[in-house]
Amino acid sequence: MNTVALLGTSHSYQIPGSAESQFRAAIETACLNLKVRSIGEEFCAQNSSTAMSMPQSASGLRSGSVSRAGIALNDEERERLGVRHENMIKSEGWLRGWEQEQLEREARASYSIRERHWLNQILNMNCWPTLFVCGANHVLAFRKLLDANGRTAQVIECDWEPRLVKDGRAATHLES
Repeated sequence: MNTVALLGTSHSYQIPGSAESQFRAAIETACLNLKVRSIGEEFCAQNSSTAMSMPQSASGLRSGSVSRAGIALNDEERERLGVRHENMIKSEGWLRGWEQEQLEREARASYSIRERHWLNQILNMNCWPTLFVCGANHVLAFRKLLDANGRTAQVIECDWEPRLVKDGRAATHLES
């Protein structure tokens, strides 16, 4: 089945840090439970000071059973496609006196360009099921786009964040 499992989160959890073990566990649990064969992610380590993101690292731990594709747009692709960073949209909105509704429309239009790119990249990978990690603000819209394009979208978590440690171990969102 051409399924894409969506794991939404803050980009800060996609890089090694305080929630590293919990996020890695969430990814690995999703891969195991859903028999994931490929991982894609919106965020890309090339855009940060980190050599490898958590999804990249977690996919490597599964020793070849999961392939990983860089799906994020690089700076040149963003410019060519007209993708604007949210902060640039806010600045333009401030200068032009836009209402909140206009700001949201502009941000959604830019997000939509990126989401269509991710869809095309996932379709080109043609490796199912796929786990896709993205910002929480993309999960529901991307799910609709996947559904509209004949793919089954399963939301693992709309906005994953670390849970408190219970009984001496980290609790994950995906425990069975």
